[in-house]
Amino acid sequence: MPFAFTEYGILHLANVLHSDIARKESIRIIEVFVRMWKMINFHQGILKKVDMLKAKYNDHDEQLLLIFEYLNQMEKERDIELDCQSRRKIGFRPSSQEHDV
Repeated sequence: MPFAFTEYGILHLANVLHSDIARKESIRIIEVFVRMWKMINFHQGILKKVDMLKAKYNDHDEQLLLIFEYLNQMEKERDIELDCQSRRKIGFRPSSQEHDV
């Protein structure tokens, strides 16, 4: 019984059983098998496309993390620079610059 659970097996069963109900049910079951195979093929196409997209964009996560790391580093450098600019300068000042600060 290798074809017991395929559309071919249902077709063989319809040839053995001669009642109208058996034939109608066999036709319905074959239609279900056909729809099932169409859905499987459709989903296989979608799965292949998803796999293609995964392969194409696989390294984007690493690239985005690197970009964010660079942005954080630039932000820290800017904060240090702003901190240095906002500090009161100390040290020797010539007499003409004493009143400017």
